[in-house]
Amino acid sequence: AGDGADQPLAVTMTVEPGRAYRLERHIWSFPAATTSAEALLAPAAKFGSPVGEPAVAAQILEAEGRAVQDLKQRGYPYAKRTGREAVADPEQATIAVITNIDPGPFLVFGDVSLDGIPDVDETYLRTYQPWKKGEPVDVRQLGEYQQSLIQTSLFLAGSVLLPEEAPAGQ
Repeated sequence: AGDGADQPLAVTMTVEPGRAYRLERHIWSFPAATTSAEALLAPAAKFGSPVGEPAVAAQILEAEGRAVQDLKQRGYPYAKRTGREAVADPEQATIAVITNIDPGPFLVFGDVSLDGIPDVDETYLRTYQPWKKGEPVDVRQLGEYQQSLIQTSLFLAGSVLLPEEAPAGQ
C-alpha cells in the first residue's frame, strides 16, 4: 500500500498538573416527596467523602455507593444514585458536589414466595430465613438466606431475589 496507513504513529503527551481542588461540600439531594430516607442518611463525610480535603473522584464515587448501600440495608432496597452535579470555583480552588439519590419506597419483608422446589418442605426452608415478616428489608439478609439454603446441600444453586421493580402502590 505504501501510504503509511499501517505504520504505528508515535504520540507524545505532556500533562501538567493544576492546582488540587478542595471538596468544599458534598450533599445528598432527594426527590421532593422524600422525607424519611433523607432523615436516615448520614452526611457524605461519614461515608468516606473527602469533605474539607482534596477532591478525589474515586472517594466521592465510593461514598455515593456506600450511601446507596446503606439505604438498601435499611428498608430501601430499590435505592439508586440518579445523578450528580458538581460546581467548581476556580478562584478558590474548591468544588461542591450534589449527589441525587432516589431511595425508592420504604419496604418491609412480607410473605416469601418459594418457586421451583416441588420436593422440598417449604416450612423447613423458611426456618433459615434471617428476617421476620414486618422487618425493614435489608438486602444483606437476602444473600445470607441464599447462602443458608445452598449450605443445606438440598440445592446445587439458587437465587434469593427481590422483584426487579418495586411493588406497585408503594
